[in-house]
Amino acid sequence: MNIRILLVEDDEHICNTAKTFLENAGFTVDAFYDGSKAWEMFYNETYQLIILDIMLPHMNGIEILKEIRKNSDVPALIITALADDEHQLTAFSHHADDYITKPFSMQILLKRVEAILRRTGILKEEICVGNLTLFPSSYKAAF
Repeated sequence: MNIRILLVEDDEHICNTAKTFLENAGFTVDAFYDGSKAWEMFYNETYQLIILDIMLPHMNGIEILKEIRKNSDVPALIITALADDEHQLTAFSHHADDYITKPFSMQILLKRVEAILRRTGILKEEICVGNLTLFPSSYKAAF
């Protein structure tokens, strides 16, 4: 699996824990604590998923999402302490794919990431054995 994730979270503990957890699950993760640095990296690298906090220094997550949506449909997952409807509606109106409120477990984060990547066709669940390819989620096989 060569799926690259941009993780932007200003809480260093959450950021480092999520980065390590996702890397242990097989993803490549570039993590930043600062919105403007993440924005710069987004346009210098290719990512299959972006995980954004809303409250970030220098450029908040919604501003980043608005800018990204001008040129890209890369899936975006919002992680934030802001649980009110207004912030969630704002994120979804700017085409966030999912929204998780803090605190959350790393296992739930991973499952949400996998769900977004499956739904967008980026993560394909398949098992290859010789010439046979199995697709467990659809109960199909191909030669």
